Amino acid sequence: MKSTMKLVAVAACVVATLVAPLLARADKFSGGGWTVTIGDDGSYTGCDAQNRCLRIESYDQQSQGAYVWSNGGYTYAMSPIDAGPRYRLTVRDPKDKVILRQVMSPAK
Repeated sequence: MKSTMKLVAVAACVVATLVAPLLARADKFSGGGWTVTIGDDGSYTGCDAQNRCLRIESYDQQSQGAYVWSNGGYTYAMSPIDAGPRYRLTVRDPKDKVILRQVMSPAK
């Protein structure tokens, strides 16, 4: 029983070590006139330079710091660049054509 509890404690520490850097990253990014906020709840809010915004309540996929959301046949992906603080926003139309690819930096 004690060895199982130790194993669970070690596993919790490993998960915390892997997840903490992802949570420590900025949740608001900007670049090229766009602003993207990744909410604590996994939501996506993307705004253009005229402050017209789209909110998507939750992501479809999340893995290793990358997120994918979908809305009306469009997909919105935020992927980390070289494990650094910058992300790449990629938006695809319903025919899977890339209509936006923008490097996003943590907003201040």
